[in-house]
Amino acid sequence: MTKTNKIIAVFICAIMLVTFAACRGNDINPNMSADPSANNSGSPFPIVPIDNFDGGDEKDPIATPLPYSRYRSMNSDVCGWITIDDTIINYPIAQGKDNDYYLKHDAAKDTSKQGCIFVDYECKVPDGRSIVMFGHNMKNGTMFANLINYTDKEFYNAHRVFYIYFGDTRYTYKVVSVYTVDGGNPKFMRVDFANDDEFAAYQNDMMSLSMYPVDTEIKPTDKMVTLVTCNRANYQNGRLAVHAVLIEKENCDTSSLGNAK
Repeated sequence: MTKTNKIIAVFICAIMLVTFAACRGNDINPNMSADPSANNSGSPFPIVPIDNFDGGDEKDPIATPLPYSRYRSMNSDVCGWITIDDTIINYPIAQGKDNDYYLKHDAAKDTSKQGCIFVDYECKVPDGRSIVMFGHNMKNGTMFANLINYTDKEFYNAHRVFYIYFGDTRYTYKVVSVYTVDGGNPKFMRVDFANDDEFAAYQNDMMSLSMYPVDTEIKPTDKMVTLVTCNRANYQNGRLAVHAVLIEKENCDTSSLGNAK
């Protein structure tokens, strides 16, 4: 082989190696897509880029939410408010036309890397039998970062109940299942079911995955909410799912939600 041919051969091998590496890079995260509908599920899943699983920086400032009433007046997408005791989770909830917009916008529709707590766009709020809600796991502890606390048994036992306000009604939920799951398997965040039997099968699947013993009886007629955030503890593309069942709802005064004065 001449010197020229050797150079050409080395050059071709280099190209092949680069191409192979690029293909392997795509295989590592097969769910990485800008199109939420790329998942084979009844409900599109908002894909967060791999470098945003623990988004932002620990030193990022913590924004103070506006009053619930203010968000409702400025943005018709704002449909509720969520609060969990002993956490920073005390935020407005939005529901957009897709599962992408509020990954990068706050409840006032301003661009924000923290995004906004938001409901799957296909959910029937507030009375759907399965409501799925998403929030980033931010390094500064904001948004849904504190959901990770539910992996601590002591916290779990002390915080089984949390509240979501839809409109001017307070919905009280009891946590019944907590687990981590591969984000590439979106079965855990279904929002639409053909009948009670199908929903019961889904409930059984979700309960069987729980890291804690299931001590609450649930029925196909029950209504559930699922809180989802990123968690790479067990999976590179992992999610933490917190399932809760509705146990009470009542009309209430929501004027104190947020920073109203």
